Amino acid sequence: MKVKRPFRLSRCAYKKSDTLDLSGKQLATLPHELCTAVKQGKLVGTVKNLSLQKNAIRDIEEINELSPLNLLVLNLFSNNLERLPAKLGFLSTLTKLYLDSNQLKAIPKEIGLLKELTWLSMENNLLTELPNELSSCSKLKTLCLNSNRFASFPPTPLPSSIAILSLSHNPLSTFPPALLSLPCLTSLSLILPSLNSIPAIPTLTALTINTSIPLIIPPSLFAGLTGKALGEKLIGYLAWCKALNLNIDIKGHWVKDNDAVQCSGCGEGFSTFNRRHHCRLCGYLFCKNCISPSQHPPPPYLPPTPKLCSPCSTSTVSFAARRKGTVLKEGAKPGGAEKDRVREELNNVEGEIKGAEHVRNNLVKLQNLYKGDTSAKGIESLNQAKAQEKAMNENLEELNKKKRVLQKRLDTLEGKGGIKINSRPASPAVSRNQSPCHSPVGSPRRHHPGSNPGSNPSSNPNSNPNSAPGSPSPQRALLRKASADKGEEEKKGRVKVLFDFEAQNEGELGLQAGEEIVVLEKMEGDWWLGEKPDGTSGYFPFNYVSVHV
Repeated sequence: MKVKRPFRLSRCAYKKSDTLDLSGKQLATLPHELCTAVKQGKLVGTVKNLSLQKNAIRDIEEINELSPLNLLVLNLFSNNLERLPAKLGFLSTLTKLYLDSNQLKAIPKEIGLLKELTWLSMENNLLTELPNELSSCSKLKTLCLNSNRFASFPPTPLPSSIAILSLSHNPLSTFPPALLSLPCLTSLSLILPSLNSIPAIPTLTALTINTSIPLIIPPSLFAGLTGKALGEKLIGYLAWCKALNLNIDIKGHWVKDNDAVQCSGCGEGFSTFNRRHHCRLCGYLFCKNCISPSQHPPPPYLPPTPKLCSPCSTSTVSFAARRKGTVLKEGAKPGGAEKDRVREELNNVEGEIKGAEHVRNNLVKLQNLYKGDTSAKGIESLNQAKAQEKAMNENLEELNKKKRVLQKRLDTLEGKGGIKINSRPASPAVSRNQSPCHSPVGSPRRHHPGSNPGSNPSSNPNSNPNSAPGSPSPQRALLRKASADKGEEEKKGRVKVLFDFEAQNEGELGLQAGEEIVVLEKMEGDWWLGEKPDGTSGYFPFNYVSVHV
């Protein structure tokens, strides 16, 4: 029969290392030898990280004896802790505390004495409430509370410094309104089985929810708002949802047909001949005279030409102007406003990427913690972390793709991409002041194709180029002819569209990136006349296309 040996602190623990790993030692309490070593000053000044994970520790009453170590990290993951002692407050230097996969039912109020705490993880426990003193942890950035028993949250105020919060797999039925008061919240995990509505949190860059349930627009957005103000509020919410790639049921907030007997615009009653029509944005019911298809770029989640009421249609005009930086009119060009818009959108995407990478790194750390847990709950948590990491990687891939497109667009607007926005693109043919090849010293001056060759065309316009003094050689005449032919070909050639352009006025030609356009005429100014392969023709801004295909 194999006799279990008593725990002995290994000699390596006394070496100059900042981490003491006592994982998987089947400990039931804090090792007496460890406390003795601390009293003797053998570990003081060296050990800053203590790992006691994957043991069978039930209590840590002597935790105050470790205070001389000035620990920064204490890991008690996967033990049998049912309570934390009040003496935990003696570890005032702690910055990270891991208490996942225990049997904790409450947290002592002395947790508020840990003023330096930045990371607190208490997943897979039996918690139903948090102490009021937790709000005193003014440096707390990350709070992980997945898989607990919070029926309402938070029962007490939270530190305003929290940036990452995990509340998934708790018996919460609705979105906790108190989360709106966290000014620094950037990442939120809220996978709940019955969550179907979530208000906009402008600071969020990463949101993890149950994607199988489409969200509806929260009714709180309609409180006290009508007309254009309501439309702008709804457009802002849809834009926020699109930035986080949320699944939205755009019809979930629509007024039911039986709940409206008259038009919300003119007040005329509905009948067999005066049918009901939903505004695709606000969801109210209107008659056919008070609703019409919108000709402006629609907000996210709406069809290309949605039926909108008059106030919502006015709101989409403002949205289109903000999205494009400036509404292109005849003779207008994208300028500084467009660059500012693209730059701002690029900064937002970079912020989303940074937040998503932070969440992904946290998920990887959680997987490392769950790998050694062979229980059914541990395996389920590991699979959930893997699934969330996969979804986050897909989100990162989309964000990086969007970043590349925006960066290319910004480089083009700033003149770094080969297309000048504020001037006509240079022709690939011979320029006005330079010939296809540089002239040697003393040779006659080159002339733009179309001008008369010769050294003095003004005095002898009809002279023979082969006999005129100083005339170019036959080889140079061939080069000049080729350049002229190329210039004529360019006048009526094919160009490739670089950016989308939506026609705003009659006679303009809408463009889509990637398609080819036949140039019929290059007008003076910033607009060209072109024709699509389907025969549609109209004017378009020349700086939205490549020079020549």
